[in-house]
Order: sequence, then C-alpha cells, then structure tokens
Amino acid sequence: MQNNEYNTVIPVYLFLGFLGAGKTRFIQKTLQSGEISERKNILLILFEEGTEEYDFSRIKNANVSLAVFEDKEELSAHALLELAVKSNAGLVIIEYNGVLHTSDLMVNMPKNWQLAQCIFIADASSFIMYSKSFWGITSDKLNLCELVLFNRYEDSLSMEELHKTVRSVNRRADIIYEYDDGRFTVDDIQDPLPFNKNDEHIIIRNNDYAVWYSDIMAYPKSYDGKLVTFNAVIHADERLPENVFSVGRYVMTCCVQDMTFCRFIAFFNRYFEAEDNDWAGITAAICIKHSEEFDMDIPLLYIRDIYYSEPPENMIAEF
Repeated sequence: MQNNEYNTVIPVYLFLGFLGAGKTRFIQKTLQSGEISERKNILLILFEEGTEEYDFSRIKNANVSLAVFEDKEELSAHALLELAVKSNAGLVIIEYNGVLHTSDLMVNMPKNWQLAQCIFIADASSFIMYSKSFWGITSDKLNLCELVLFNRYEDSLSMEELHKTVRSVNRRADIIYEYDDGRFTVDDIQDPLPFNKNDEHIIIRNNDYAVWYSDIMAYPKSYDGKLVTFNAVIHADERLPENVFSVGRYVMTCCVQDMTFCRFIAFFNRYFEAEDNDWAGITAAICIKHSEEFDMDIPLLYIRDIYYSEPPENMIAEF
C-alpha cells in the first residue's frame, strides 16, 4: 500500500458549501499558491461538479488525481482507501456536496485519514436566504468547520446577521469576508458570554441555555470538572439504561421549523422517576470524554441533584 498503510496518517482538507458558493475556485487558487500542494501526490475528491472546472496544468510541484462520487451510495471507507492507494496519496482534498450531511462522510473516513482543516465557503449575498430555507444542512456544515469564508461580500450586507448565524452554531470558527476586488475583512465582533465560565459552579439561566450549549460543544475542555445548574426537559430514550437520562432543550436558531433538541447524556446514581417531557432542575458535574469514533470531546453530566421544575415561560431556547 506504499504510504497508505493504516499507520501512516494522511491529512484531509475538507471544503463545504452549497453549489455555486465558490468552492472550486477557492481550491484551485489554494493549489496554485502551493500552500498545501508541496506533497507530490494529491487525491482530489468531488461529491458534486459545478460550472467551474479544475485546471491542473496551472498547479506546479504536485500530481493531482481526480475522483468523483456521483451518488452517496458509492461512499464507503473501502472505496476511499482504494482511491488513496491507487493514487499513492500523501494528502486528500474533498469538495463536498452541499446537500449531504457531513456524518455520511465522517463515518466512512479511513482510519488513517485525519481531518487537517475544514472550511465552509458561502456566497455572502445569498447565505441568509439559503440558511433559512435549508437550516438543517447549513448548521450541519457550520458545526464542523474551523473557518467560514464569505465571498462576494459587500458593505451593504449585514455583517452582524452573517456573524450571528454562524455563531448560533459555532463559536470557535474564524470568519472572513472577501470582497470581489480581492480585499479581505476579518470578523472581530465580540461575543461575551452571559455567564462566567471561570466559576467552579456555573448557573445557566433559562434564556442562556442555547449560548451555553453552543459554547460547551465548541470548548468542552474548558468546562471539565465544573458544576453546572440549569433547567431542562427529560426525553425518554429506550436505548439508555435505567437512571441514565437524555436531558436538554429545544433550540431554535432560524425559525420554528428548524428546532433541534440539544441534549446531554446524564447519569444519576439514585432512582428518579421521570416521564417523557418532564421538566427538571439539574445540578451536575461535567466530565469530558473523548469519542474515538467521532474523534471529538463529548461532555457527559453526572447528576448531583435533580428535582421536578416548572417549564420556563419560553420553552424554546433561542440565541
């Protein structure tokens, strides 16, 4: 297998965005710049083909092999590994289909493929419209990325609205705005938290659940070992053993149709009888565990105290 044995790590650069967002143009420029093309063998995988085409003759010091997946049913770890072996790839670039969920790709990544960078590219002039119409697949992409690049940006557009939409899902990603003339503006809008995360015991008010959930998922290690108190709804889940609960809140980021149950798995060492959709006040210790399957840190809750509570006036959490 040459350099594609499982013990040889292959970096993966993942580019996300809707059709026509400018992914192909950005990848072409990146390859031409030589920033990531010093490795001789590059495997470029397309999950959709737009109007622009790649011009490999303009890419120096790199040998690029192109593969196209026209149907997600073709996607498998074996198929991806076979492509890497055939091309003897030292680096993989993926231009992903805007309507496919990233989980379809992540669960099929070969064991020796390591995500080096994930970039979401969007047309600033149409992003808000797309996000409102297709929030599920938009938030799926935003949640994974480390960088959001808004191209075709103009001063007449609302930077605050673009910023708020990204931050409703992802508080860690850098945001850059690119004008048509090639100028860039870096997003420096501050997002102060409505609570002090440095406290050993953090109290989450009902109106702050969505912000807290977004922050703990972005920076889980900063909460490790701390106590938290919050109100949540309990969901029955037959897959969970007794006294292990799924607790959380429905969070709305765009509109009523795009609500997501943002939950935690919570453990309790005593019996607590709960019906589905019961509300409870919870004080729990936060423990961060690393998931090898998804290669991410996951917050788990170990309940210290739990009691029935009245639902808040606004049962849907918002940013």
